[in-house]
Amino acid sequence: MQATQYNFATHGKFLITGEYAILKGAKSLCIPLPRYGQRLSITSPIHQDNNAFVVWESIDQKGNRWFRTTLDEHLSVIDTTNLSIAHTLSRMLTLSKSLNPNFLTQPVHARITANFNRDWGLGTSSTLITTLSQWAKIDRYAFLEILAGSGYDLACADRYTPLVYQLDKEYRKITAVELHWPFCDQIYFLYLNQKTNTRTSVSSMINKGNLQPKVINQLSMYTDETITCREIGRFEEILSAHETLLSTSLDVSSVRSTHFPDYPYLTKSLGAWGGDFCMVTIRTKADLDYFRLKGYDTILPWKEMTKGLVQHQ
Repeated sequence: MQATQYNFATHGKFLITGEYAILKGAKSLCIPLPRYGQRLSITSPIHQDNNAFVVWESIDQKGNRWFRTTLDEHLSVIDTTNLSIAHTLSRMLTLSKSLNPNFLTQPVHARITANFNRDWGLGTSSTLITTLSQWAKIDRYAFLEILAGSGYDLACADRYTPLVYQLDKEYRKITAVELHWPFCDQIYFLYLNQKTNTRTSVSSMINKGNLQPKVINQLSMYTDETITCREIGRFEEILSAHETLLSTSLDVSSVRSTHFPDYPYLTKSLGAWGGDFCMVTIRTKADLDYFRLKGYDTILPWKEMTKGLVQHQ
């Protein structure tokens, strides 16, 4: 038997501008994805065996369990299907307990379920962090001590409007914005058939890059221009310039140069470069055949991907 059930839900995100540079203070346009997220369910079991204090299960969008672990009352791993993930989870729960001594005083069974493909990179970690912070009643940004990053994905996890995220030393400026883009029907998101480890990618790029203040300022200007843009051609020019500047500053190839050099319209990396999704623009749906012929079959329109997003009042 089980009793006392709690449920917490958060959603994923896309980073449209400011990849990597967001850590250096660049203004970045972020898009919450209310349609795609994770739900954390907590139950208090009547009976718990084998000294188990926390039983944790992670379930994918097909209903398959891809991770399981059991922790003792000290939040040490008893058994698991993935030791690295279990140790990270243990650290997160330990941190939560240190910040809120009233958290996790009784044995629990936790089950987190995603409604999107984990390989898509929409925010498996950020949605976990935010649901966990809701459960523990602590500041979600405290987890950045364990899982480094800018925190933009945490800001998106329970918001329903586009936002500009900017770091200024220890301060986070989060501003809701409206997108009056008349060309949303011409924007698509293309899965690149490979997953990128965001933390590894960010660390590598920041260490090798040359993100000087003038570059950060220019990227911030591109973000402002992107938000206020009303014409598809200008939209493509701004984001292509953004991609070129970031590519040059980081000394890394853009998705256009590596994958789609002869595509006539925009191809723009999102988040960590090299995998997950990119954003493309079209003039007619026939333009999408270019990508299908190259073996890219997961192509989702803006309106489907951003369902539930409030773009403007």
